[in-house]
Amino acid sequence: MAPRGAPTRYDKTATSYEAAVTLASFLRASVRVRRVAEESGCGLLLDLHNVLANERNGRGRVDDLLADLPLDRVWEVHLAGGSEYRGYWLDAHSGLPDDDLLALADRILPRLPALRAVLFEVTPSAVPDLDVGAVRELLVVMREMWRPQVPLARLAPPHPADVPHPTRGKTTAPCDWELALGSLAVGRDPGTPLAQELATDPAIGLLRDLVAEFRGSALTGTLRYTMRLLFLTLGPVGMGELLSSYTRSCPPRLFASEEAFAFADHLLEARPPVPWLTDVVQLDLGLLRARLEGSPCTVGLRTDPTALLTDLGAGRLPVAPPQGHFRVRLVDDGAPA
Repeated sequence: MAPRGAPTRYDKTATSYEAAVTLASFLRASVRVRRVAEESGCGLLLDLHNVLANERNGRGRVDDLLADLPLDRVWEVHLAGGSEYRGYWLDAHSGLPDDDLLALADRILPRLPALRAVLFEVTPSAVPDLDVGAVRELLVVMREMWRPQVPLARLAPPHPADVPHPTRGKTTAPCDWELALGSLAVGRDPGTPLAQELATDPAIGLLRDLVAEFRGSALTGTLRYTMRLLFLTLGPVGMGELLSSYTRSCPPRLFASEEAFAFADHLLEARPPVPWLTDVVQLDLGLLRARLEGSPCTVGLRTDPTALLTDLGAGRLPVAPPQGHFRVRLVDDGAPA
């Protein structure tokens, strides 16, 4: 089992749960979920792989969590595959569920009278590596595990939850958790006592690396030629240093397109010693605007765009591309004719 303090997935739900159990004085997340569900009358989504990953990473036993939750309010269950990374188990949605998760689902699903859906989650990038026959077998097994009640049980009406309320003055506001954990995950220190305590968790470094890798991956998808030019010119070490300086100085953006524009601004300000960088950035941004706006975008360049796109598209640096004044009309290749 990995050491206590390991993350399971980088999203607000998971990190909020993980942070919540870091301090013994903080009310258990499962108890808080039960209070919200019962007092509001809402249903619940139970991500069983996330729960299992928490246990594998020393975050709490599965049975303890389930004992606190109002299982009669679970509407939806998610199953997924994960992977081991630097001694941690990640809820990466990277493959098929393992035997432990399927055994857990077989034990839990019959205890959920209001269950309406069981989903298998997988990231698009992992789909090509899946065996179609294995996926079909998984869906059959999932169907055999879950025999919906007919008619489906109705949720109980809202009522005061029979759980203890935290003692005043001994809890931490959600906004304080978000500020501390979010800041640390992107390499910043808000300087609060809570942040100082969370910073001792060995998982913080992993979260920070995962965030940086995700942001770099997003940039590779939106600024294809720019990222290739940077890598070919600076090499892996120089590229890593450039990305690190960007992620430290600029907070993450919600959308990949916003991340691309922010990184382009950073490049034009930092001015790394990379030839043709301004022109290649303008080409990528023009292509991005064409996709976003659904109409052609015209940009002006000082380097022959055909030479730049041909060589970089083939994974090589251009050799003495023609210089001059060029205007190129960029269109979205994926747009309908």
